[in-house]
Amino acid sequence: MTDVAETAGRERRTAMMVLLAGACIIGLAPILVRLGEAGPSAIGFWRMIFALPLLALIARRESGGVGPTGWILGLAGVAFALDLAFWHYGIALTSVAKATILSNLTPVIVTGVAWLVFREKVRPLFL
Repeated sequence: MTDVAETAGRERRTAMMVLLAGACIIGLAPILVRLGEAGPSAIGFWRMIFALPLLALIARRESGGVGPTGWILGLAGVAFALDLAFWHYGIALTSVAKATILSNLTPVIVTGVAWLVFREKVRPLFL
């Protein structure tokens, strides 16, 4: 193999290992929410607060900045906060598995609504 092909193969393996490690770590999140001594809303709040410094660094590195602010971004933020709160309360009030499965059905529900209400066609790449 050439030097470029070896480098690309190494980068691909590294990316896959990082992806798998991230998936394993995020898979622990609902279990840690259940084991946490704080309430579900407090745990969700602190999860977002701890992510803010990293997100701020990433946003600062972008040349175009964060982008225009507006009511649609606020609405998206409120929707995400509600999703996280409902998920955390679901973890606290039911089993971890039930709450996580219901939370991860979001893409299926959104696709179904887009197909039924907005007549959007589902592309093979999505499936």
